This record gives sequence, structure tokens and C-alpha cells, in this order.
Amino acid sequence: MKNKVVNFGALLSLAGLFVMVSTLQSPVRVSVDGAIMRYVESIQTQGGLIVMKVLTDMFSPEIIVALTAVLVCLCLYKKYYYKAVLFTLVTAAGGLSLWWLKSTLQDARPETFFIEESFSFPSGHSAMVVIFFLLVGYFFVVPIQSSVIRRSIVIACGLVVLAVGLSRVYLEMHWLSDVVGGYLLGIFWVSTGLVVVKNNFIFIKK
Repeated sequence: MKNKVVNFGALLSLAGLFVMVSTLQSPVRVSVDGAIMRYVESIQTQGGLIVMKVLTDMFSPEIIVALTAVLVCLCLYKKYYYKAVLFTLVTAAGGLSLWWLKSTLQDARPETFFIEESFSFPSGHSAMVVIFFLLVGYFFVVPIQSSVIRRSIVIACGLVVLAVGLSRVYLEMHWLSDVVGGYLLGIFWVSTGLVVVKNNFIFIKK
């Protein structure tokens, strides 16, 4: 059952990514993204910008990679080689695919006073934060016996993922579709990683 859910997640997220890439410059999508951005501009406050900037900096791709490196080292120390391999491969695949998609599609970011040098689609913050928290949840949260504690941590992690994505739109660093694309990319690589590593690295001690 678990394998079917993982496979379905990989296929569904890949299909969603295909649709988003193929409709990148469609009038409907551009119109929806533009309308959402205009609404965001109408509700922005100075305090909100400060809070969202702190949040987006706390969970930047660089920070996520650093946290992942720490977890990989801890997994190796504890001889959790399966977890170490999965964290490493999925994070690397996510980073490389982000670079490739941004370089290939070269989608322009919204105009903002924050300086961002890379292209817009998909959102790197959204993709990497999804990868990190999904893997952390799968390996370290799901095994927790207490359902109350487990659910509380899952909800907290979900809120962080949602907040980071929304911060990118609030700061006008990304269109909403960029964030959704980042989420889908992260889900795809975690789902694919679970299938590939489990089937091809079964000799690794978990």
C-alpha cells in the first residue's frame, strides 16, 4: 500500500509539472498570477515584509542544504546508510533539476525591490523545503509512537512549508505558479528517491 502511494505521488507530481511547464506563458496562467500578485501588493505591510523576509532567509536553499549535510553526517555516524544515501541523492537531484529548469525555461520573475539573480520557475525555496521536511517526516516523525506528538509535528512542518512558499509570493520574488511548481518538483524527487533507493540499494543497512 505504501509503495502504491509513493508511486502515485511520483506520477501525479510529474504530470502536474508537465502541465505547468507546458502552460508557462499561457494567457490564463499569466492572468491568474498577475491578479494574485496585485492582490498581494494591496495587502502588503512593512511589518509583513520584514517577517516574510526573515522567514524566507531562514529556509533558503543554502540553509536547507547545510541542514541536510548535518543530517547526513549524523546518519553516517549512526550507521543509517539508507537514510544518508536518500537524503544526499534526493537533495542533489532537486538542486540540479532546479538549475536545469530555471536555465532552460528562463521565466522572468515579478518586478520587486529584492534582488534575485536566478530565473523564476520553479521556486527553489519551495522545492528544497518540501524535499527536506518530507524526508525528515518520513524518517524521523512517522516512527514516533505517540499519535498526538506525531500529528503536531507534521502539522508544524506543513505550516512551515506553506509559509515559506507564501513568503516568496508576498515578497514578490515568485509568482504563485512558481511556488506550486516548486512543491510539485520536491514531491516528485522524494517519491522517486524512495522508490529508486529502496529498489536499488537494498543491501544498505537502514
